[in-house]
Formats: sequence, structure tokens, C-alpha cells
Amino acid sequence: MSFAATLALVAGYQFALWRADHETPLMTRFALWGGREAVGLLLASLVAGLATTPYAAYHFHRIAPYGVLANLLAMPVVSGLVMPMGILGALTMPFGFDAIFWQLMGIGIDWMIVVVLWVTSLPGSVGYMPAFSAPAHFCW
Repeated sequence: MSFAATLALVAGYQFALWRADHETPLMTRFALWGGREAVGLLLASLVAGLATTPYAAYHFHRIAPYGVLANLLAMPVVSGLVMPMGILGALTMPFGFDAIFWQLMGIGIDWMIVVVLWVTSLPGSVGYMPAFSAPAHFCW
């Protein structure tokens, strides 16, 4: 599934509206306020989610309509706290200075759990799919 998401992100980048050849005064102001980053996160989450949905439906018989929302709430914490603390923890482990980094990483993981529990509590957060027919098994 990660290969499908990566392929979709790479292929979708060519349609990005915020490239330098589309620069206007309005786009410049939008960029200064972080609009490009926000739109980029939203589009990346949407594209990756749409690319992996068929695989999730086929293999797990479920779809997650609020996956984009969960990603948007969790990924800033994962990118800014969880992953850097994991790297710092691994680097400092041989010297015995890793405990604080694992504790900080745990705070980020706790946030992810809160996000997951909240998103799954929303009505219609999980869509169930029937098993695919026998001919579909030969297509995949």
C-alpha cells in the first residue's frame, strides 16, 4: 500500500498549482501565510488515501472515509515530534541518554491514539465492504 501511495504522490505532484511558474501576487500572500503547506498536506493526504483505498477495500474489506482527517491531525505531531525523538533516542541509546527522547516520543504517540479514538468515534467512520468476487481475485 505504501508503494501505491508513493506512486500517486509522485504522479500527482506534476499537477501542483503552487509551482513557481504559476506565481501571482495573491499566491505570494497565500504562501507567506503558510497556505501552500496547508494545501499541500491536505492534497498529499487525500491523494495517498485515494491511492490506498482500493487495496484496503480488497484485502481488509473496509474503507476509512475519515482517513484524511485523521492524517491531518496526526501527521504534524508524527513529523515534528515522534520521528525526531525516535531518531534522537536511537542515536543516544549507546550512551544511556535515550530515556527523555522515548518519553517525548510517547507523548506524540499518545496524541495519535487520542486522534484515532476520536476519529473512529465519529458516525460512519468505518465502511464495511463485502468480499470481492472470484474474478476480482485474478485481476489483483
